[in-house]
Amino acid sequence: MPFQAPDGWPPDCPPSDADPTNGEYFHLACANPLSFAGGSFQTAVENGLFNKSCPCQRCGISVFPSEKDLLDFLDLLTPAKIKRWKCIAKADLTPEHGVVKFTRGASPRHMTWWTALDKKDRIVLFVIVKDL
Repeated sequence: MPFQAPDGWPPDCPPSDADPTNGEYFHLACANPLSFAGGSFQTAVENGLFNKSCPCQRCGISVFPSEKDLLDFLDLLTPAKIKRWKCIAKADLTPEHGVVKFTRGASPRHMTWWTALDKKDRIVLFVIVKDL
């Protein structure tokens, strides 16, 4: 069944060329143990952030397709920005969890994950794989 965007998302969001989630995805988290602290596992819309950014991308969650891609992204950041992140979390997502697409960001390997799951149902999909 194709992904159905929740009510309130912009038209044509997520993009029609987004692919179903299928495999491991990595997310930077601001707390260990995992929680919603610092906006982890939440969209920019849910956090009220990046109001001038792409409305569709704001409805998704930042992920990376590999731990190496995420670590390479961290190399692009200043120590002050890295300090907010406490760990790397991983989820093994299947098509029912949503869709992903490589999207604009500091890293060419950055992806946006669009999911209709409530945040409490998102976080339980992830486990910590590395402390920072």
